[in-house]
Amino acid sequence: MADRKYDISKKMQYLSLAVVLLLQLFTCLYFGTKKQGFYEDEMATYALSSCPDALWRTDYEGTWKSGQDCADLFIINKNTRFSYEMVYENQAKDVHPPLYYFLIHSLESFFPGIFSKWIGLVPNIVFCLLTTFLIFYISNQITGHKVISVSTAFLWAFSIGSLNTAVFIRMYAMLTFLATALLALHIKLWKSLHNGKKLKYWIYILLLLCTTAGILTQYYFMIFCFFLCGSFVLYLLFCRRWRLLFHYIFIETVSIVVSITAFPPMIYQIIGDGYRGKEAFQNAASSDGTMESLQKVASIISNQNSSGGLKQLIIISILIVVLFAVNRYFLHLKINCDKCGRQLVLKFDVYLEFFLQ
Repeated sequence: MADRKYDISKKMQYLSLAVVLLLQLFTCLYFGTKKQGFYEDEMATYALSSCPDALWRTDYEGTWKSGQDCADLFIINKNTRFSYEMVYENQAKDVHPPLYYFLIHSLESFFPGIFSKWIGLVPNIVFCLLTTFLIFYISNQITGHKVISVSTAFLWAFSIGSLNTAVFIRMYAMLTFLATALLALHIKLWKSLHNGKKLKYWIYILLLLCTTAGILTQYYFMIFCFFLCGSFVLYLLFCRRWRLLFHYIFIETVSIVVSITAFPPMIYQIIGDGYRGKEAFQNAASSDGTMESLQKVASIISNQNSSGGLKQLIIISILIVVLFAVNRYFLHLKINCDKCGRQLVLKFDVYLEFFLQ
């Protein structure tokens, strides 16, 4: 009977997640239909994916361009379909790796002679849906709580950041998905180690593919990867898992080698005179720039989500988490309803769970 109740509860959890994903899909499609006009970076997305030497033809400010000029720049034709060498050369001259532009070029190649915002919006929406599922998975792995897992996915799915990412035709939806996937893989590794399970080889393969794809999507991924992978290396050192540490470092090193081999211009773009790579690493190395950026982001989140009360909201959230942890690992407080006596029965058993396990 208990197993049946568990199965029903599990089905309800996944049904709730399916509803969240469906509502997110409809919301993204709605905002997609309302999208009008393109930011200059979005225009560059289409141009760099469609036209040879597009980087030098996107400066339209203060000049008149005919409809044919725009068509030549933003619409792929039958002669340039599936011309990945063209996209590669464009990105070698630009400041970003080419994987996202390969994706847009592939979609455009199926619809030659057509310009549509949906060519850029559809992959963004797909990546946002996949990210929501991964956030649900991560929350479920960490908390093991069905309601919290679905609620976390819901909060991301309908956040301003998620919806903006969906309709902004750049590589950031893809970047968010890959960063979340990398985090999910590390949590899977950690859970397997914690539970004493033998690691499957497919985890290493996914780790290699995810890291490589992230590097070839946006160089900011490398900063995220540095802190996440560095923390996991310290964890393996602390646990003295030398064999796994060797395998892990080997996989991450191979991903870097594969990325550089696939796109050698990244060396110049990151550590040479490429301004975007230098900007990213200077911001990461400078505590002043980092703190200033964090303050700006916090201010935006505070004004748009909590009417300026982000600090108070964080304090309340921390207190809730602390109280939950104290009760979970120390007090073990439970409140039961005595239906016969119509009373609330308070039960607790004080012990430190960490020492008993």
